[in-house]
Amino acid sequence: QRVLAERRANLVTMDEEILLQSFGFYQTRYNLGSSDIYKNKIDDIRGRQAVMVKAGTAAVCPTGWKINNSEKEGERMIKDYIKLIVRSFNNECDASIVGVKFSNVDSIEKRIRKAFDTLNQLGKRMNITLMPDYLGLKLEELYLCHEYQIQKQKEKEEDKQRRERLREEARLAREIEEMKLKVEKEEKHFAKAIVDNALKLTLATTESERQFLLEEQQKLRAKLVEVERVKTDVLNRERNTRAGYVYVISNIGSFGEGVFKIGVTRRLDPAERVWELGDASVPFDFD
Repeated sequence: QRVLAERRANLVTMDEEILLQSFGFYQTRYNLGSSDIYKNKIDDIRGRQAVMVKAGTAAVCPTGWKINNSEKEGERMIKDYIKLIVRSFNNECDASIVGVKFSNVDSIEKRIRKAFDTLNQLGKRMNITLMPDYLGLKLEELYLCHEYQIQKQKEKEEDKQRRERLREEARLAREIEEMKLKVEKEEKHFAKAIVDNALKLTLATTESERQFLLEEQQKLRAKLVEVERVKTDVLNRERNTRAGYVYVISNIGSFGEGVFKIGVTRRLDPAERVWELGDASVPFDFD
């Protein structure tokens, strides 16, 4: 049981489905706010790694060696071995980190730690050791690259929503302008019709004609009141373009019962947005 536990601890899970089944919510470590800040931080971490490599502190060998009784040749050999181990570790880390995504960050961390331990085992005979501080910088780079990808995706989604909002606002502005022209035209039409009908009323010669014109006058006034109400609504929407409708729609034919889409539209007529969503992307219209 002890040996099995040790072997399981050393396994690096590559199966995406297994990873997803055991996936928990990733706790962010940095919360830097923007992808540019993450990129600068990653560059800083890589710069610190380069400093350790140049200073000879990424991997060390405290033992002096002689080759053909020459300390200089021994020192050159050790430098070559250290360079080989550091390069191997860097290549393993780079190949792993480049593929980081939300579902495999734990797997890649385990792979980097395993590479660190394996290379230290290989360097043990020569007394060459990769330093824990260097491993720490590599793990920090992994977490930063992971959150950098998440932040980039988040900014991409936010930019997409912003562009959609701007398109919606531009479409609304056009709709408002068209509606204002239509309402003004109808307002002038009914106002003129009321004046014309009033003139006819003064010239009416029979009671039946007078009664007909009075009823017609009432209808025209009612229509003018309705037009003025619509005009007030349009002007209010023009002053507050952020106002709109929240819609809750379903599509039983496409998604089955109990599945709903909730969204917001700033269209003057929300039914237009619902109709728009039921385009070629779904086989049935939304309700």
